[in-house]
Amino acid sequence: MALRQNLWGEWELIKSWGRIGQRPTRVVALSVAEPEHAEILAAALAVAKARKRHDYFSDGA
Repeated sequence: MALRQNLWGEWELIKSWGRIGQRPTRVVALSVAEPEHAEILAAALAVAKARKRHDYFSDGA
């Protein structure tokens, strides 16, 4: 994960993954209002990933 500003000055949290030693095969950019919000968003995404991996994830129903 990385935090950067785009050309318009908006902050983005960049998630990328792929094989070790290769270029990233997938890249997702998530917009955040402030750099401080990126840390909170990253933590929330990690929790959601763990819940989904352990089948604790619900679709809101």
